[in-house]
Amino acid sequence: GVIDDLIVYRRSDTDYRMVVNAGTADRDIAWMNKQAADFDVTVEPRELSLIAVQGPNAREKTIPLLPADLQTAATELKPFSACWNDGWFVGRTGYTGEDGFEVILPNAAAVSFWQALAKAGVAPIGLGARDTLRLEAGMNLYGSDMDEHITPLQAGLDWTVAWAPETRTF
Repeated sequence: GVIDDLIVYRRSDTDYRMVVNAGTADRDIAWMNKQAADFDVTVEPRELSLIAVQGPNAREKTIPLLPADLQTAATELKPFSACWNDGWFVGRTGYTGEDGFEVILPNAAAVSFWQALAKAGVAPIGLGARDTLRLEAGMNLYGSDMDEHITPLQAGLDWTVAWAPETRTF
């Protein structure tokens, strides 16, 4: 089945950032630690905040509010890529079915970033609105369309399965 619909960013040959669902984080991290026991890897949970800014104006509203050293890199981000500095990480997955950014930042900076977004005219929405966007875009939602009892094939996610890992590209 599908353990989670997490996002993995490859930062280097030996460094990956994983974004898991908040509701399944403890279970996901426990599963990863169990798998990691057989390999020379470390799973390091971090206490960070994530603010997703999605929609047709997300990029123009978000970029000016990012740290100066990330603004140009964020402007040039292609879909399914990311940029980062020592404390901030900006992804562009469109996981809601809309274009925009997922900004991962230190907890201490989250409130002021959130307030700056609101001042720039970004309206907050809840998970229900996010789920509606995903439904409209035909994207699966963990817990509804897939879970540990539903395989990727049953969920219509055969495009995510690396049938021949050495040749599969997304």
